[in-house]
Amino acid sequence: MRQDLWIPMLLVLGWATVARAMLVSAHKLPPTCGTCGRRFERRHLGEPVCRCHA
Repeated sequence: MRQDLWIPMLLVLGWATVARAMLVSAHKLPPTCGTCGRRFERRHLGEPVCRCHA
């Protein structure tokens, strides 16, 4: 990777993280596990949920 691209990519990643956190805080997106990526609570019957921290 070129040397001058890592700073813009880092900024995009940072803004994406902040945007996701704001959407979760506003209850527009469900919170998900950082390890497996699954939701902590079911929305539909039979939907798989995170068991990493159980």
